[in-house]
Amino acid sequence: MPPPIEDYALLGDTQTGALVSKAGSIDWLCLPRFDSAAPFASLLGDEGNGRWQIAPSGDVRSTRRYRGDTLVLETDFDTAEGSIRLADFMPLEAPRRTSCVWLWAAAAECACTMDVRLRTAGPNPLPVAVTSITEGREPNA
Repeated sequence: MPPPIEDYALLGDTQTGALVSKAGSIDWLCLPRFDSAAPFASLLGDEGNGRWQIAPSGDVRSTRRYRGDTLVLETDFDTAEGSIRLADFMPLEAPRRTSCVWLWAAAAECACTMDVRLRTAGPNPLPVAVTSITEGREPNA
């Protein structure tokens, strides 16, 4: 069962939007526009409907906020091993609709898991790719 709607934060780029849970999971995302298919739709059922989650393993406490006056969502996870920050955002001027996620360790080492489950309903392939970036970079506010 998905979390209550009030536990979600909104990401957007004026063309589409995503809902991100407190657990660091993108549970709703339509690509490339609001009226397009949703590769991530676990908000409507369970993980089998599609989601993208990055989070530490084990017992976790999380807090989150938007960075300044932006739609960059920062989620801090604290575990016994250390702390990490997850930053989610959607760039406004990307050549293709994109949801970006940055993850960096704030202190010590912290084991994380990434779970990508694409909803594949419908006749057309969904425009989703997962790409890593160089260590040490973070999103510009």
